[in-house]
Amino acid sequence: MFKKDVLKRGQRLLLVAVMIMALVMQVAYADVQIKLDGKPLAAQSNIKPERVGNTLMLPIRDVAKAMGVSLGYDGKTNAIVVIRDKVEARLALGNTTFTVNKKRLSLDQPAVLKNGRTLVPAHAIEQIFGVSMVLSGNQLTIESNKQAPFRVATLNGPTGVAMAQLIDNSYLGENAKMSYEILANPQLLPAKLIKGEVDIAFMPTNMASVVYNQSKGEVVMVAINTWGLLSVVSTDPQVKTWADLKGKQIDIFGQGSTPEVAFKALLEANGLNPKTDVSYKFSYDSAATLATTIGAGQLKDGIAVIPEPFTSMALAKNPNARVVFSMKDSWQKAFGGQGLPMTAVVVRKAFLREQQALVRSFLRELKVDIASMNANPTAIGILVERLPALNFSKEILAEAIPRSAYRFEVASASKPAVEKYLKVLMDFEPKTIGGKMPGEDFYEDVFTDY
Repeated sequence: MFKKDVLKRGQRLLLVAVMIMALVMQVAYADVQIKLDGKPLAAQSNIKPERVGNTLMLPIRDVAKAMGVSLGYDGKTNAIVVIRDKVEARLALGNTTFTVNKKRLSLDQPAVLKNGRTLVPAHAIEQIFGVSMVLSGNQLTIESNKQAPFRVATLNGPTGVAMAQLIDNSYLGENAKMSYEILANPQLLPAKLIKGEVDIAFMPTNMASVVYNQSKGEVVMVAINTWGLLSVVSTDPQVKTWADLKGKQIDIFGQGSTPEVAFKALLEANGLNPKTDVSYKFSYDSAATLATTIGAGQLKDGIAVIPEPFTSMALAKNPNARVVFSMKDSWQKAFGGQGLPMTAVVVRKAFLREQQALVRSFLRELKVDIASMNANPTAIGILVERLPALNFSKEILAEAIPRSAYRFEVASASKPAVEKYLKVLMDFEPKTIGGKMPGEDFYEDVFTDY
């Protein structure tokens, strides 16, 4: 009886605490002052921000009125319609997605009707109206986005596949002009970032740490999107354990990048000396060339470290080839954690400060696209076949994507795994991460509270 009374009292206290917190939130937002391009909004008395979960919500009709934009309504789909300049947006109550120029985008929270007002997430306001927002204290600043050409560099491989939908059809704002490069060699990425030739780059996570250190903190990691696409592949039926690799030549593409450094760390974790117990061959101009060599059975000792979808390409070409180890599984067994954080999304800090709303939109689309790719790899395969720079067949991707570890995680969520990964590499060979662990400012979440 006593325990039940204590439990009920604790539940009541918890309920009261939650109600007080909710009341505090409402009071905090009641007096928010809103400025658009430096000027107070005349209609701001009706614009009362609210919060649903962790999402800041704004009344879309009041915001539109303050910005001189008229709204329509489509009764057949129960959707609000915004038409402005070259933009047509549709947003239906209760849906977790909306469309801008027929491009489907995600919502952190569905639009809701409250006291006669339709509340929508602030990030949707940013994307629909071409603005960026910053909430500081009781001041909500809304700035019209300036013309923003930006450059993205990715790699011909799993990271390029993850970006296929963004390349094919993206909406990042009416003023956003995205150009992209698909590179075969990751070693070209650091100089491009440091010289300011690209604004956003997909690169090996340890390489991101190197660039951070070389640039003295001028880049930030905003997300991880692949978590272990590497395999040790062999055509030798006698190779079954890590010990069987002793005395063998290991063929790898990408000297100094994730395949090499992660593999060497795993050799050491499994009792082998990576400097003396095996030899290496790095003389491949791309992972595709390595896959072709495996397929032709031309490896000296029949052993290679290779990522998807090139693993699937090699297996399709050579029936004697097989996956001996998934390096993601081997990494988790040796070091624990949530996987092998292979690919980081890195942004130049100066660009992020100037175009935070654009980067937010880019990452939101990437997150949705990765989920879509995992759910329907066949559709992505059909799309990728139309993008000659990637050069993968739909049949290969239908096999490769389910075996791959695509998962979008923001910086704060992936930080523990990244720190563990970089610490392992630091202890193994400091130069592989740029000589020292990156600072706290290496990790930056872009999905903020405005």
